[in-house]
This record gives sequence, C-alpha cells and structure tokens, in this order.
Amino acid sequence: MPDAARATNQATPPRDPRARRPRGFTLIETLIAGMMLAIFGTAIVMAVAQGARQVQHDRDLVRATQALDEVLHRVSIVGPSNLAIGGPTQGVLGDDLEWSLQIEQQPLSDLYDVTATITWQRRARERSASVATVFHDPLTTAIKPTWAELDPQ
Repeated sequence: MPDAARATNQATPPRDPRARRPRGFTLIETLIAGMMLAIFGTAIVMAVAQGARQVQHDRDLVRATQALDEVLHRVSIVGPSNLAIGGPTQGVLGDDLEWSLQIEQQPLSDLYDVTATITWQRRARERSASVATVFHDPLTTAIKPTWAELDPQ
C-alpha cells in the first residue's frame, strides 16, 4: 500500500502558487474601467450640452419666424407702396429683435418685391432670418393706416 500512496502523490502535479489568485480586480483593471467611465460620462455631458444649444437655437428661430409674420402682416395692412415712400423700413420688436424691409416695385406693375429680415444677437454673434415675397398693391392712393397707428398704446 505504501507504493500505491506514493504513486498517487506522484500523479498529481504540483500546484502553481498563482492558480489560487484572490478574487477581485487588479489595479490595472480598475484604472481602465475608471477611464472608460470618464470617457462615457464626458460624451453624455457633451451630448446634453449640444441638445441644450439646439433647443435655444430652435427657440430663436421660432421667435424670428413669429416676428417676420408680424412684420409682413403690417406690410400687408399699410401697403408696400406707402412703406416704400414714407417708411418705416426698419425698427425693433421686443427687447432684442431688429427688423428691416427692402421694398422694390416691379417695373410697370402693382407688384412689389418685399424682403423682411429679422436680426438678433446670441453669444456675441449676430443671427438673422429672412423671407422674400411679392405683394400686390393696386390701391396706392387709398387711405390706409400708418405703421404707427398699428402699434398698441
């Protein structure tokens, strides 16, 4: 029997001391995971910031579109012929929106090319939105309200 015990001992290879590694993460694995977390966190913060900038840009465009609609509505009431002669062709809406008009009569007709532009400042840069249209104004001698009469008191 002693020979059998010795044979069993010889058949088992000696244990590798590294085979019984303690459970857990090494310092390198922890550093890599931390760096990946920082990169993903930065990407998320940048995406949220870009989304906030886009929302502000969209709000500005909605305000500019509403202002353009207001200006063109007034042009249709006052008449492009009256504005081309006596103005006004520029002004301010609200606190920060400036508007301007370019009005040109087409040759030998009652049609007027009108371009309305709204400008505003955002982050020290000038932004603008424009629209061009054609108005028919055959009643150039008719009595129409002035631009100032359209302003609420």
